[in-house]
Amino acid sequence: AEKNKVAKKNPAASKQKKSVQVIDAKRGMNGGIILARIKVEFSHLADMVTEMDCGKLDDTQLKALREFLPTKDERFAIEGYVKGASSSEKTKEAAINDFCLCEKYMFAMMKVDVADDKFECMLFKYQFDNKLK
Repeated sequence: AEKNKVAKKNPAASKQKKSVQVIDAKRGMNGGIILARIKVEFSHLADMVTEMDCGKLDDTQLKALREFLPTKDERFAIEGYVKGASSSEKTKEAAINDFCLCEKYMFAMMKVDVADDKFECMLFKYQFDNKLK
């Protein structure tokens, strides 16, 4: 009976979204702040990087996105979590949805080959084009 009283007093606590923290909490929070300002879906962003298309992103945004590419340890942790939590495609999606914003970005960018080098080229291209104007 005591548990029911606690649950009734704070119904928001039981409905809070379960979030998994695979990467460093501070890095995840900082990445989430940056990524919240960039209104582009992560899968589309990964496609843009694959094609080295800056779209409407400026050099500051490109630098910020590059900064939050996953490190080798973060790749290992994210892959390990997804493999461990997914027995089917549906549970894999659920595991990915449990990630924080920064981890979702990292997961999407893990599919891009040599993403760091591509960001560097995109940044150079953006800055070069703007110096010519």
